[in-house]
Amino acid sequence: MIKLIVLFRALNLYTHHAHNMVKGNEFLQDHSFFGDLYEMADKFYDSLIEREIGTNSDKISLLSITHDARGIVTGK
Repeated sequence: MIKLIVLFRALNLYTHHAHNMVKGNEFLQDHSFFGDLYEMADKFYDSLIEREIGTNSDKISLLSITHDARGIVTGK
């Protein structure tokens, strides 16, 4: 479950960044598109992390999850 949570956190981070950084002629369409993706990823991440915390709260490190997700986004 943690790997899935990390993947949705990575999607959350990436789409939020894309939503904020989009430029150009297609700004409105792309901004809206990435906003929709960001909201979807955020809802899935939130649902998964809450479920995991509710069942395994002593084993969850939100900082580690975000760190691992950042590594996926940056390729590091």
